[in-house]
Parts: sequence; C-alpha cells; structure tokens
Amino acid sequence: MTHKILVTAMLVAGIGSMTYPLQAPADEPAAIAPDSVQTMPVPATTTPAPAPTTSALATTTPAPDHIRPGDKLYIPSDDFGLALSAAILKKKVQVAVVTDSTKADFFLRSTSKSTKEGGAERVAKVLAFGFGAGSGTHFDAAVTIANRDGVVVFAHNSKKDNFQSAAQNVAGKLKSHIAEGVAQAKQN
Repeated sequence: MTHKILVTAMLVAGIGSMTYPLQAPADEPAAIAPDSVQTMPVPATTTPAPAPTTSALATTTPAPDHIRPGDKLYIPSDDFGLALSAAILKKKVQVAVVTDSTKADFFLRSTSKSTKEGGAERVAKVLAFGFGAGSGTHFDAAVTIANRDGVVVFAHNSKKDNFQSAAQNVAGKLKSHIAEGVAQAKQN
C-alpha cells in the first residue's frame, strides 16, 4: 500500500516553492496516515544566484566556416568513404582524414548509387560508338561536408563510370575548394 507524501522544495533561485508527490516503497509500512501532508520548511534567501559570466558561457570555440589546409575531416568507413580517403591521399588534398569523429573539425556525408544501363540503351551505344562505348554502368555520388555546427561548407555531385573515379573527382574538387579558400584568405 503506498501513501503520498508531499514535500515542499525550494526553487533554484529562491523565487518560490514547489510541491510534488513522492511515494513510499510498497514493501515498507506507512510512516504517516494516508492522505496526510508533511512539509519541510523552506529557508528564506535574500540574494539570488549569481548570473553566469561571459567566460563561463564561451567555453567552446565557434566551428570553422571553411576548410583550411590541415583541418581534420571525418569520413565514414563505407565503400565510397574508403575510396574517397584513398583518393584524398593520392591527390594530396591538404586535410587530415581521421577515423575518430570526436577529433574531427568537419564531417563528410555521402550518398551514392550504381546504375546499369538497360539492354536497349547498351545496344544503341554499341551501334553508335562501337564496342569501346563504356562499361554500361554509372556511379553517382553526392557529398556534403559540414562543420561541428552542421553548417555545410562543401558540396559536390559526381557522375562517373565507377566509384573510384567518382571518389577521385570529389577529392580533386575538394582540393580546388581548399586552394580557392586559401587564395581568398590571402586577398582579405
């Protein structure tokens, strides 16, 4: 049998009081009669709690709004992410690829899909361009890179014959994006 006990508690800044119900454990005998009220005195306070200082509010630094050489980029370890990591190293893009997302300045998100040409489309290509008309597959990848605040600072769509070529295309565009940011920073 449970009994409600009402306890009065002081609010954080001493502005007033609040009452909330508590229940005694079911296996313990009731210490007070049912439906009775027990209150605790609320100490009077004359000074409100101090407001937080600006130094306490500014504990984190703002997230960067553009990718600079040496920034840390987290890339998920899926097939396209691994190919993109390899392409970034191959093209010598000036970012540090990290495997721990807590250490990253920027985060990559990608969607990708592979499509195969239909039979009629493939026959038409072979008739028009000969047997060297491509593999018949296409790989589409869309990539966004955002900072810690979720602000997208880079986006690119790549349509190539395979995911390695798409990854190299994205890495090349990222390298150009970083170089443009450096040149723009020098002008300012």
